[in-house]
Amino acid sequence: MGFMIFLLLFPILVFWGFNYHNMSLHFSLVLGMIALPFVTQLKSVKGNYRFAIAALLTSLVLVFFRSNSFFYFSSAFIAFFVLDKWWGRLNYLPVLLVGAISPIIGSIVYLWSFSIRMQLSQWAGSALQWIGMDIEVMGNVLTLDGTTFSVDPACIGLKLMITALVLGIIILAYFEKKSISPLPLWKALLLLGSVFIGTIFANFIRLLTLIIFYILPENPMHDVVGLLSLGVYVLLPFYFLVKWIYQKHQSGEQAIDKIIGSAQTDRMRYPVLIFLLVFQLFTAQQFLEENVENIAAVQNIEIEGLEKEITKNGVLKLQSEEVLIYIKPPVPVFKGSHDPRYCWQGSGYTFSEVQLETIHDKHIYTAILSKGKDQFYTAWWYENTTTTTPYEWDWRWKTLRGESDFYMINVSCEKKDQLNNWLQQKMILGAQ
Repeated sequence: MGFMIFLLLFPILVFWGFNYHNMSLHFSLVLGMIALPFVTQLKSVKGNYRFAIAALLTSLVLVFFRSNSFFYFSSAFIAFFVLDKWWGRLNYLPVLLVGAISPIIGSIVYLWSFSIRMQLSQWAGSALQWIGMDIEVMGNVLTLDGTTFSVDPACIGLKLMITALVLGIIILAYFEKKSISPLPLWKALLLLGSVFIGTIFANFIRLLTLIIFYILPENPMHDVVGLLSLGVYVLLPFYFLVKWIYQKHQSGEQAIDKIIGSAQTDRMRYPVLIFLLVFQLFTAQQFLEENVENIAAVQNIEIEGLEKEITKNGVLKLQSEEVLIYIKPPVPVFKGSHDPRYCWQGSGYTFSEVQLETIHDKHIYTAILSKGKDQFYTAWWYENTTTTTPYEWDWRWKTLRGESDFYMINVSCEKKDQLNNWLQQKMILGAQ
């Protein structure tokens, strides 16, 4: 038993040892570790090589591209292979759980949900104006009698969304343990999709409640309202929905598992595992080195009147007394795009008054950056030689359709009018 536990922990320790600086012990990871025993079921028969194949495919990507997310999933698949092949055939809920707490889900929720937060602000403002309240909406900020309320990442962000997903998976596990056969994977994914929709609705009700009753962030009821919204509008309906689905699913016929394997292929599990672990160690070495972007993509970009510098991680920095510009090289469509909301926050700055604007025919995001007494205005968007867009999904889709690579452009000034004037007078990539 001790040896099997070592085999299980080894790929996890390799991942943590080589990539701990990119995978801190954050809330969602701790929550997932707590939930894992509740959602894991092992059958008496041993599994096949499905997780070994998944681990190999995700590891092969790392040979050509550096990706924290692929390293995360390849390590998880190796651990699942050990469980599946040494302990017993594993159900799919742990895989969904690992996906729910993964870095890629965190990035999607934090960055891609911004348009949802903007829309929630508009809906809440329209609803409150309809009932006669004098409220103003600017981006994701609502102002009522001088008091501001905002739909920040914390509202429809990592903690609430991932908490809802993890608890939803635990509910699925509860009914799976009581049933004679689990739901198909596609049904479970659809059900978890309803958690996402329910969380958006819960945030809408939460925002209305906070504004109507003037509940500010420092008020303990601010968090209580969020938890009540999560329970009443997401988890409770989800529980009864899953219960109803399982009642329909159970037809009295027990599912038959198709186990691929034999005594001969069972003896192959050790060579396969050794190969996967050696391959994991090989691909892990790249994470000990600093991630340097494609310097060649930005080294020829110059703008008259601005001092040029390429940072140690390959980002182009252009600056003068009036403006600071960061131009970040293109990345593959499956990788993070170095959104400034991550980079600036890593330097201790906070974002406020984030909104979508149109300046010089560009649709861009703007915000105020603050750190202590320091404050300045910033704008960002994605741009290639022909197109500009503020949307993550848009530049990825256009790249897949064959458009040229997109750069991340981030422009900052101390004054709002300086930022507006500079954006109206200058083009970035057009200035090469």
